[in-house]
Amino acid sequence: MKPNAKVYRDLVYNQWWNGWEEGRTSEDGRLTLRGFLGTYRASIYANGREKILENILIDKDGTALTVVL
Repeated sequence: MKPNAKVYRDLVYNQWWNGWEEGRTSEDGRLTLRGFLGTYRASIYANGREKILENILIDKDGTALTVVL
């Protein structure tokens, strides 16, 4: 593999790739996660229920999202 391909693969798969994020809300129901600019999909689970959100956009101004189950 060429050196520039190694650098590219390291950036994309090790440094820029957002993996599976998991967390619990605080007592007031908040959870803060970070991500790179772009569009995301989220699955939220609570009390045996699931809600899937498509096309969550994180732009340069940031994104605040409220989900009610």
